[in-house]
Amino acid sequence: MPLLTFTNTLGSDIAVGNADGYGKSFSIPTTGATVRLTGGQLSSVGPQLDTMKAKGVLSWTIAQDPVVSDELELMSGVPQAVLLPAVVPAAKSATAVHASVLATAANLFPGPITNPVTPRNLSAVAAATYDGGSLTVVGTDLFDKAQTEVIAAVANTTVYGTKIWKTVTSITKATIGVAAAGVSVGTGDKIGVALNVANSTGLMFVGGAVEAVTVDPATDAWTATSVPNGALSFVALLNVYAA
Repeated sequence: MPLLTFTNTLGSDIAVGNADGYGKSFSIPTTGATVRLTGGQLSSVGPQLDTMKAKGVLSWTIAQDPVVSDELELMSGVPQAVLLPAVVPAAKSATAVHASVLATAANLFPGPITNPVTPRNLSAVAAATYDGGSLTVVGTDLFDKAQTEVIAAVANTTVYGTKIWKTVTSITKATIGVAAAGVSVGTGDKIGVALNVANSTGLMFVGGAVEAVTVDPATDAWTATSVPNGALSFVALLNVYAA
């Protein structure tokens, strides 16, 4: 989070507020003030500050923390390398979220639905002659935002989704089939991170050993080289944006 020192030449205090309610408002007195701003605050009040700078009534210097862009409206935080707490995800399971439902059954899965203990991606595991079509999963991501994902359900195949799920509220297959073959909803090896991941760079520590990791900033998640099994401890080093 950058710490900026402001110079105010307007002759009166300048009150800067967050139009979207993100973070606190602050006041810049005529004698100048040093203010610590989060990435969210910068993205919210940056345009106001830049307008005042263009009019010649306000300027700033970087007092502390990372070197940041001079154009505040382009700033959404500065990525920092963060060593995340250790997690021990359970082994993926073909029925972790919902037991098998026959293609000939009603399209809405009857339950019970079990949410992943660790937010992660899901799988559709279909029997050899399953013909009930793709699955539509509804629930929330690891930031509690509503989301939907359609996962193809292919006969005699396990298909993994890409989104990270914290909760699942409903599962619906596309059509009532004719084959007495089922499809279940399980979990995958892609593990979610409750932070805003900045890029695909990262390292993974497993049992003290360093290994490669696949980082997906689009879904704020990682997939380790080692497969989670409920015993291995994973510690990820990722580039994330400050809250």
